[in-house]
Amino acid sequence: MWPILCRSCIRKLIGRNAKISLQSFNKARSSKTDEIKVYNTLTRGIQPLLLTEEHIVKWYMCGPTVYDEAHIGHACTYVRFDIIRRILKNIFKKNVVMVMGITDIDDKIINKASQEGSDISAVTRRYEDTFWHDMTSLSVERPTVVTRVTEYIPQIQLFIGQLIDKGSAYKSPSGSVYFDVEHHGSDDKLCSHTSQEIYESENYNGEKKNQRDFVLWKASKPGEPWWPSPWGQGRPGWHIECSVMASSLFGSAVDIHAGGEDLIFPHHQNELSQSEAFHGCHQWVNYWLHSGHLYLKDDQNKMSKSLKNVISVKEFLSKYTANHFRLMCLMSHYRNRIEYSDELMEKAVIIASQLSNFLNQADRYLQGQMGTLPINEVSILQSLSEADAKITDALKNDFQTSPVMSSLTNLIHTVNVQLAMKDSDRSNMQDKLFGRSPAVIGAVKVYIENLLKNLGIVFKSIMDRGEMAELTKVLDAAVTFRNNIRLTALRNTETNRTSLLEMCDDFRKTSRQYGVTIKVINHRQQCQ
Repeated sequence: MWPILCRSCIRKLIGRNAKISLQSFNKARSSKTDEIKVYNTLTRGIQPLLLTEEHIVKWYMCGPTVYDEAHIGHACTYVRFDIIRRILKNIFKKNVVMVMGITDIDDKIINKASQEGSDISAVTRRYEDTFWHDMTSLSVERPTVVTRVTEYIPQIQLFIGQLIDKGSAYKSPSGSVYFDVEHHGSDDKLCSHTSQEIYESENYNGEKKNQRDFVLWKASKPGEPWWPSPWGQGRPGWHIECSVMASSLFGSAVDIHAGGEDLIFPHHQNELSQSEAFHGCHQWVNYWLHSGHLYLKDDQNKMSKSLKNVISVKEFLSKYTANHFRLMCLMSHYRNRIEYSDELMEKAVIIASQLSNFLNQADRYLQGQMGTLPINEVSILQSLSEADAKITDALKNDFQTSPVMSSLTNLIHTVNVQLAMKDSDRSNMQDKLFGRSPAVIGAVKVYIENLLKNLGIVFKSIMDRGEMAELTKVLDAAVTFRNNIRLTALRNTETNRTSLLEMCDDFRKTSRQYGVTIKVINHRQQCQ
């Protein structure tokens, strides 16, 4: 089961009203959190990470619209932010409270249910389950809290009602409710006017006061699901959903709001405008983080179901592993776009092999299965120290993972060079017994394993696989032995038979103590 905290617990944990102004960024040089710097879409620059509550990160993440299976374009966003979350939590020891909002009512969902002849809730449950399964398959950790739009209809209506009371929203003749951009005085904090002009030309209708106004509550149409409201039957608009779900848990102070770069406009800009109007503040979110798109080679469009240029997570995992996908993400900065190709994945596979081979080779060395010349311990420890410093600096500077991978591969190369110096001379046994350096090689191995684990990558070592293989052989032999004894007892005299059967029962009881259960199925023994 995934751990889920209730809303009241989250509120008590994080507080609701602490704020940090943009002006404070350059005044907090002595702050411990000043060690970590992030690129903030709000300021278009690198800023120190200052938290509203010490060591607690209040993070809202836009989740999926659950009307179809996830593809690797979606997965790229979630894996990249999972990496950042793990860095904050595992390496910088921050308590990350992540809330993810699931859109479970939307035009696409309605159309999908209509095509299938299914109930909308059945469609959303099925595809949400598929989404979590895919994310688990890619080692993405579950959010602290998962929210769904249909579970927040009363809060959404209260939110809209207060915006109307403040003069920041209005009801149209059709029963829809729109946000009044001119009344709020939006200063386009997250986006350029060019992107707005393109969007406005495609989304103007006659009942808006202004082209840039956007819908908060959609009046119902025939055959669509609806909820009763003070403005008539209808359902929430897209942007209001995340504002309400984030505000319900974090109030007027959110540390990080994250999503793909395609959400900057209109979604995040409109979220910001309506939330600051509701809370009466000038900075609802302190840091806006956006990841670059993943797109297919020779296709500059982002991966999208509507463009039919997608690779499903299931399809990807039939050819590669979760480690391969995560390494692909680690090879570039999270804000950079990724051109997906077989050549790129081949690089990820090679890096995975290098990492796995080194860990296995270190295992063999630690078990005394490798003969090498004496190792220069000072040189290796110095390389380890330098790699650690570079890796820490890279992660503190906007979570740069590409330099991390370079530092790791360089460290591995340095150690491999020394491990490759084989000693074929068996005459000097004293040097072989006492000239080894297991502590130094072990230190490098543990450092690399821990770092990879902190980033969400785990490799099975040869030691693990070898021990399991040997245990399986022993168990198979033991079961065969017991089966032969039992068959012999059944053919012999009553005295021998009873004695041998008792021995078999004793063996089965003893095996159970070590977690091995032997069952008789169709007169044959099987080990479980």
